[in-house]
Amino acid sequence: MFWSRRLVEKIGWLDEGTHLCFDLDFWARSLVAGFTLLPLEKPIACFRKHTASKTSSQLEETITETLAIFRRHSANLSPPERRQSAAWLREYAAEVLLHIVYGHLSEGRKAQAWDILRRQWRSALALRPRRLICGLLYRVLISGHPPSWFLADR
Repeated sequence: MFWSRRLVEKIGWLDEGTHLCFDLDFWARSLVAGFTLLPLEKPIACFRKHTASKTSSQLEETITETLAIFRRHSANLSPPERRQSAAWLREYAAEVLLHIVYGHLSEGRKAQAWDILRRQWRSALALRPRRLICGLLYRVLISGHPPSWFLADR
């Protein structure tokens, strides 16, 4: 991310109290302050996703922090923007839940997979297509193994 001094003077620096999603909070505050965020034409940096990264290793905490940021800033959104953001968050939480549960199954931790699914069952309802919900339940309750596509991604 690159930004101007004017932006920092208006909204402040990154929130040091935000452990995992400080960039999301910064973007939300930027948008609320009326700034426009623009992508660059060409990538100038990259991000390497791996299982030891903060985001990958703390997925449940990432979702909790993301939802807290949404609650903090959602009052500044119009009703249609709020609905769209809430729908996006439900889809995101469902996708992350899938990875958390399958991650536990791939490491032989069926009890932990079930515990998370039991606590986050509402998120699973947002999975699309719907057959993903049936597959998730089957794999947690019966087979105890993640799908082959999940193992190929790791």
